Amino acid sequence: MTIFTPIAIVGQSCILPGALCVQTLWERVLAAEDLLSSCPEGRWRANPAAVMGRADWNNRAGYVRGFDQIFDAEGFKMPAAEILALDPLVHWVLHTGREALGQTTRPASARVGAVLGNLSLPSEGLAHFAESVWLDTQRPNPLDRFMSGLPAHLLARALDLDAGAFALDAACASSLYAIKLAIDRLHDHTADIMLAGAVNRADQLFLHIGFGALQALSPTGQSRPFHRNADGLVPSEGAACIALKRLDDAEQAGDHILGVIRAVGLSNDGRSQGLLVPSSKGQVRAVEAAYQMSGIDPGTVSLIECHATGTALGDGKELESLERVFGQTAGVPIGSLKSNIGHTITVAGLAGLLKVLGAMEAGTRPPTLHVEEPLEALQNSPLRLLTAAEPWDVAHRIAAVSAFGFGGNNSHLIVEQWTPRSKPLTRAPAVASPTDDTIAIVGIGVVAGPCHGREAFVHALRTQTLPADRSFEAHIPLKGLRFPPKDLEASLGQQLLILEAAHEALAGHDLPRKRTSVLIGMGCDPDIVRHGLAARQQDGTHQLSAAQVIGSLPNIVANRLNAQFDLAGPSYVISAEQLSGIVALEQAVRALQMGEIDAALVGAVDLSTSDAHQAAARAVLPSEHHQPGDAAVVLVLKRTKDARLSGDTIFALLQHQSDAPPTAAQDFTTIFGHAHAASGLLRFTAAALHPQSPVPGTLRLTIEALGCATRSIDLQPNPQPFVAPNTARIYLEDDGLNRTVIVAATADELAQKRQRAAQFIAERKAPGEGVYFGHGSLDGEVASLFTGAAAAYHNMGRTLVDAFPELLEAVARRFAYLPEATRWTYSPEPAERPTPLEKLFGSSVLCQAHAEFTHGVLGLQPHAAIGFSSGETNALFAMGAWPRMDALYTEFCASNAFTEALGGHFDVLKRAWKEHDITQPRWESWRTVVPLAELLEALESEPLVHLTLIHAPGDYAIGGESQAIARIITRLGPDRTRHLDYDIAVHCPELGHYAKTWRTLHTRPTRSVPNIRFYSHATGTHYTPTPQSTADALLAQALHTVDFPRLIENAYSDGIRIFIEHGPQTTLTHWIHRILGDRPHTAVSLDSSTDSTLRPLANAIAQLIAAGVPLDWQAYNDRIAPHTSAPDPAILTFATHTTPPEIRNQVQIMEPAPWLPPI
Repeated sequence: MTIFTPIAIVGQSCILPGALCVQTLWERVLAAEDLLSSCPEGRWRANPAAVMGRADWNNRAGYVRGFDQIFDAEGFKMPAAEILALDPLVHWVLHTGREALGQTTRPASARVGAVLGNLSLPSEGLAHFAESVWLDTQRPNPLDRFMSGLPAHLLARALDLDAGAFALDAACASSLYAIKLAIDRLHDHTADIMLAGAVNRADQLFLHIGFGALQALSPTGQSRPFHRNADGLVPSEGAACIALKRLDDAEQAGDHILGVIRAVGLSNDGRSQGLLVPSSKGQVRAVEAAYQMSGIDPGTVSLIECHATGTALGDGKELESLERVFGQTAGVPIGSLKSNIGHTITVAGLAGLLKVLGAMEAGTRPPTLHVEEPLEALQNSPLRLLTAAEPWDVAHRIAAVSAFGFGGNNSHLIVEQWTPRSKPLTRAPAVASPTDDTIAIVGIGVVAGPCHGREAFVHALRTQTLPADRSFEAHIPLKGLRFPPKDLEASLGQQLLILEAAHEALAGHDLPRKRTSVLIGMGCDPDIVRHGLAARQQDGTHQLSAAQVIGSLPNIVANRLNAQFDLAGPSYVISAEQLSGIVALEQAVRALQMGEIDAALVGAVDLSTSDAHQAAARAVLPSEHHQPGDAAVVLVLKRTKDARLSGDTIFALLQHQSDAPPTAAQDFTTIFGHAHAASGLLRFTAAALHPQSPVPGTLRLTIEALGCATRSIDLQPNPQPFVAPNTARIYLEDDGLNRTVIVAATADELAQKRQRAAQFIAERKAPGEGVYFGHGSLDGEVASLFTGAAAAYHNMGRTLVDAFPELLEAVARRFAYLPEATRWTYSPEPAERPTPLEKLFGSSVLCQAHAEFTHGVLGLQPHAAIGFSSGETNALFAMGAWPRMDALYTEFCASNAFTEALGGHFDVLKRAWKEHDITQPRWESWRTVVPLAELLEALESEPLVHLTLIHAPGDYAIGGESQAIARIITRLGPDRTRHLDYDIAVHCPELGHYAKTWRTLHTRPTRSVPNIRFYSHATGTHYTPTPQSTADALLAQALHTVDFPRLIENAYSDGIRIFIEHGPQTTLTHWIHRILGDRPHTAVSLDSSTDSTLRPLANAIAQLIAAGVPLDWQAYNDRIAPHTSAPDPAILTFATHTTPPEIRNQVQIMEPAPWLPPI
């Protein structure tokens, strides 16, 4: 258990209407000044009266004036010229951040970060840029397009904030949410100083027409919170920032402490009467959470700064909520800064806090304006509206600030007075320590370009192809839909795609209502600007509907999910450019680990195919991000122990920071394009669903974003079985006497092969691939064969382990170095030439996986194990005689056997060939297809070349000194030889100089394996493995020629009739057919280097069925069977790129100049 740490406010700043600093704000609030003003000339770039459709319209609003005269772009960690070229929104953020941070001590070792509440509606800079694209005029700074997350990143860069920064939007509650998340960083000791800020410099024209469409705009231009005749809110703008430290740190540093934050309670309304209709129940949960968290009695609060915006419904609901919490008190003073400056939206809560801090320092509670006729609800209420300034004479000042945002976002902050050498009135109660449990991803929904759903997404990743249908649509189930389809038709594609993805992610889940959060990464959609431009051009004739406005609000991207699925935990959207979804993921993981919530929906969405975004991307993003894409992804997160108790499917685990090596980025843009704000989480999701390597283990993803921001995150994928569409299945027709086994992928193929089978029965016409016959069973035993290292190839067995991921999981349990051993095998960009060690252990791993399949899935029970060359060690591991591979791997790596002794420097050959005056030996291995007598005759004249392997009659391998090899190749003819690309001096007498080490390397703890005969090339027959006998056998076969035909003949004499090749390629199977000829036998291979599908495996199983081998072949079909759940017939389809309002290009296009002849 840990104790909640009080947080000190050690710096403050603001840019607000009529107040360019905190001191001015306090003075003018205390003086009861109304700071609203008429629209500055040219600010709307249109006639406000015409836009609003009223000739007499000249209403006031909250406008910041005079900032340019006080802003100094020098002194940041960015060039002044670069700063001055940016949107004024960025200037406000940098100025307030610097002012707040400059008021506190900042030790050199202090880690500093920031959280910024930012209204992600188009800023004036974004509006200018988008309009320049559509009207083909001179382009302003393309960075202004990225006004959602980039300002926070630039703040971190400009002030050298090494703990990072991001932005969020929880509508009117944004700034208090930002404070809460900044406090989390201090509580977690991942930062020592945090800036919590907020900004709103959205296009005022759009704010006015938007609030007007919602019927929330005051038609009279009066901001009158709690007035019985209040007729709506008045839009305002500004920025504010506070600097925070842990209280103990601030006291020790001697900082000027402005106040102490004791708690911030958050909630969401969930499903209520509407996205813009506040819920008293939801607000009360946030308020009560704050007092439960702080241990403070609401009766000790002596000032409440209310959210009160001047709407009758909102103000009334807020009073109702406060009365439920403060009902046992009397005369609690309340007020609202919005009576002075209007509604600053994202900045509202923080601006209210600055007012409270001023009052706390002055000992005076300031008045609220324009409440000559208060709401009737204030009569006989425990709340008392302050209409005049009054002394704040209490022993210890404790205040609260509320901010309630549309979309149901609720927040309530408690702040108390700090006095030197004193502590707060009460310490907070103990809170849960962070759990060490990992976090599980238990649901995933994806829309990426034309891929709708996980299966389509993974298939596109694996095949690098997209569905033929490339339409821009969202598919949303009608059943249970909580919004009129007409409203969704008016919504931005962001809200539609995230809703579709959430439906898939939540399928089958019943999440706890009050303890599930929704956190979505996103950025402002530049197409919103079209409404403002149309309004400017059409002189008030362009009318927005309420549904269009709600469908454009940034926080509704998350809060629509709250309402649809009735999830009432704290919820908001996050903007951090490419990192938006990753930061959302981090916030959710932290809340789950601290026990603040029990589940989370984490997502990200972006429609980057808009022309304005493309223009900006081409100007400022790396070239690999120029191809645009649309995408949405939603993950469902739980604590792992909760997920397992619920029996949830776990797609991946989020790990604590580990020593996992960085994972190379998958190239998505060539498939899906770059969906900017969704790109980071989309990459993360791809790694969870389709890791580049199928080997179990932890991956580290590092993602970079615009503005020099970077995040790393560790995950452990738990891949679900993946089977490509139209994968071959097995069909058995057995009449009790005869069996016909067919391998087919489609109904047409099955029909054709049934016809071929009938032709074979009637005419004895060869049926070809995929049709097999049998009756009874082949009288004989079964042997598992294991290939050697030379057969290894890149990506071997990938389709098998994708379909049966449990195979490598089983191997991983007995081989800790599986990721390292298979790095080349499954690397997306493999080395042109793998090392012998990579081939050795790569082939060994596939042998083990095949054994897990034949023994564990099919239930085969072999009688013998036969390895070819290094396949003998693979057999020992696969059959359990050698229980673990770890020691052999590490000792082989440390021995440098293949890089110095037997390969690379060839130290063994230097000693063995010293008498031949060869000081720089080079060994080569070649395959020859010649009569044995001819080969032996050629070898007689070359003592440094040896017959190393006898594969089959007429098929051999030789190895030796490179120049001598060249002479033999010339003699035999190059058309009958091939280089083996496995140049290791083995199966030759020269290895005798390394015999002691080789024997030591192969002396292993050995278990008895009942009922299995192990065969060795050393003796040509079987033996009983012990540490001594295996070491002797492996040394002997390394010193002499490997005679595979002799071994197979002896095994056949012992009764083996069924040979099942485990490992890469089909070489052993072909050799066995040549060795045994027409004698009764069945030899099959589980792999093929020329067919990466599961068809070779299906053919092998089918041949075993035909031979009467007992096995559970249906286990294969059960995994291959396609998903057959019927699609929901009631799916609504919405266009995600709607027809924009008409834009008239006002640029005069001149006739082309007449052609003139050259002078």
